[in-house]
Amino acid sequence: MALTPRFKALFRDSAFHSKVKAIIVDECHVIAEWADEFRTAYREISLLRSHTGMDIPWAALSATLTTEDFNVVWDTLCFGRRPFWGIDAGVVRPNLTYIVK
Repeated sequence: MALTPRFKALFRDSAFHSKVKAIIVDECHVIAEWADEFRTAYREISLLRSHTGMDIPWAALSATLTTEDFNVVWDTLCFGRRPFWGIDAGVVRPNLTYIVK
C-alpha cells in the first residue's frame, strides 16, 4: 500500500507531509526473512525515503531481529550514516511460559 502512486502522492502534499511525525516499520525482521520470496515489496520500502526527506525520522522495530538480519534491514531501509540508536533487550522473557500438552 505504501508504494502505490496514490500513497506516494500524499507525501507530495505539504499539509499531509507536515503532519507525519515518523515512519515506523514494525516487525522489520520480515524484510530479511520474506522479501526475496513472499513479500518482495518489503525490499522497496526504502523508496519512500525519497518522499519523506530527512525531516521525518524512521524506526525499524522487531523483537526477533538477528545481527545478520539487522545488517539486511539497515541496508534495505537505507539508514546509511544517519543517526542511530539501538536497543537490544535480549531474548530472555521470564514472564513467558511455554506449556506443551
